[in-house]
Amino acid sequence: MNNQLGSLRRRSKWFQTVGLAWRALTHIGSLRRVMKFLDGPVFIDTFQDNPKMAYKYLTDSYLFHGLPFKDRADCFLHNHMLIRERFPLPMLRQFLTWGVDLVEITKNDVRFTVRCGLSRPCGKEGEQSLVLLANGMVLYSIAFTIVPGYVTRSKAREVILVSRIQGEPALCAKTLKRAQKALSKLRFGSLLMAGLEGVALELGIEEVVCVSSVLQLSYAPAFADRFRHAYEDLFDERG
Repeated sequence: MNNQLGSLRRRSKWFQTVGLAWRALTHIGSLRRVMKFLDGPVFIDTFQDNPKMAYKYLTDSYLFHGLPFKDRADCFLHNHMLIRERFPLPMLRQFLTWGVDLVEITKNDVRFTVRCGLSRPCGKEGEQSLVLLANGMVLYSIAFTIVPGYVTRSKAREVILVSRIQGEPALCAKTLKRAQKALSKLRFGSLLMAGLEGVALELGIEEVVCVSSVLQLSYAPAFADRFRHAYEDLFDERG
């Protein structure tokens, strides 16, 4: 049985590799653009630490279900070119490594931090993440990418596209309850969305949009209500 499972995994990985190579060949122009960009200053270090960064947009799932392959490289490049252009160099280096702490407050002996940086470990679900931490532990995260406006049918030159909204599933109930009490039961997602709107304002971006819950990469029909609450309901609350 174990041998059969091992054989299936190897076969699946082989098919994935072949599929990735085929997409790279059929979109060679986009791949060259991405590789040329990543070979430039600052980003070359990030690429060397994480070589998969250059190919993730060619995988089966990137940002959201149904995103055409011709648009994927544009989203990747638009995002990283913009942050290279608008972030001061020291801040960009920090952003690409361990992230930048935007806000830190202490309430009822709980130290809350909002951190912005590359999206890890779910890098295919968004290029950056805003993360809410309590005493150093992750409570909640929102993954987003700065994409060309046409991708979301917007007239704006670029928009912030939210593609992942996730609480930390491994968080114990006691820690979660303490954090909620300290924040007067303010919804974690709402707090991070307020932070994301601040990021948009600082970058001169006027629109923040969200993928439909059914297009989210981890969507499962059995949990449709939970996904709708996390995505559509959160954005409806913020108007």
